[in-house]
Amino acid sequence: MEDIIKNKYIFIQRYTNDKKKITNFNTIHPVKNMLDDLFLDNSNTYKILMDSTEYAFEFQKKKSNGFIYYFEFLVDYTPQLSARILDEIHNKLTKGEHRKDYKIVISYSGSSEYYCNKLYPYLNTFERRIRDMIFLIVTENFGIDWFVVTTKNGLDKTIKSKKDTDNNKLVENALYEMTIGQLEEYLFTEWRDINAETFLDEELIIKKIDHLSKEELIQKVKSNEKKSLWQRIFEDQININNIREKISRVRNCRNDVAHSKLIEYETFSKNKKLLKILNKELEQACNLLVENEEINRNIFNALKQFKKTYMDICNISEATVISITESLSKISDAVNTSGINDAIKSYGVMTKKISEMYLNQLNQDSGDE
Repeated sequence: MEDIIKNKYIFIQRYTNDKKKITNFNTIHPVKNMLDDLFLDNSNTYKILMDSTEYAFEFQKKKSNGFIYYFEFLVDYTPQLSARILDEIHNKLTKGEHRKDYKIVISYSGSSEYYCNKLYPYLNTFERRIRDMIFLIVTENFGIDWFVVTTKNGLDKTIKSKKDTDNNKLVENALYEMTIGQLEEYLFTEWRDINAETFLDEELIIKKIDHLSKEELIQKVKSNEKKSLWQRIFEDQININNIREKISRVRNCRNDVAHSKLIEYETFSKNKKLLKILNKELEQACNLLVENEEINRNIFNALKQFKKTYMDICNISEATVISITESLSKISDAVNTSGINDAIKSYGVMTKKISEMYLNQLNQDSGDE
């Protein structure tokens, strides 16, 4: 009995202000008759057909006062199956010809509670991973100044008003003060580097543009186009399709879960699928950001060695050749790592060709001797 999940209902007959239209409830309540018609089988057991299987459940009348009827449905299978059965019962209960005579209130939804509890861990992971991704990129680009530089359109004042703190503290915890809606605003609200009026009055005055070509003038205007933070520093590094739409859907889901709203099985399934996919994409994005940093260090170190070796090119020895090829091999290994962009891959191909040409030339020189 510990796995029992229940939904509690209140049926209110319409026209409650018109006493002439209220049914005389001296005998069996009409709601009870309706429920019997919908769910009661020949063996006097309440059942519902779902996925070609019949499932039994319990009906309990709590009370009635004539035109209002209070009752519960209880299901005792696994929690997952019980929630689905209650969801199916609810759909059948709230649709059909009988619906027109009643206002139907679900005063407690055990099935929604189950779905909310199941979605919460995915939402928890989402919030932590999206913060991780944002922190990695903004600190890489702006360091300790990331909050001051990237927080625009009054969002900085909103965040500061939530917590009595200064910019130094917000460098550490500003993202933790943002709701998902504010994170969405932070990433995707567009803004200009220079206020449009200031740009017009100070940058597009005749003495500053009369010597510019048409192309230069267009480029100058474009330089102050409205762009979001995502467009400025994220989209070239993060490859997640329709991320704004996905975050918006997650925000709606989180609001439903946080406020314990009604959630049906179909909505639960869609949100769970979305969160699993998006969480995986965010994890991969964060891993790639870290991998790319490591690869950049590898390439930098390899190129330092490459340069040092070629400085000694006039005194070629076997040790020099080995050193050169090892350096190029490090670059090759780096560019073969998953996620490196095409430009670096092309560079890797180029350096391999240089290595081959160098070794060929070395062999020819040895043959001439």
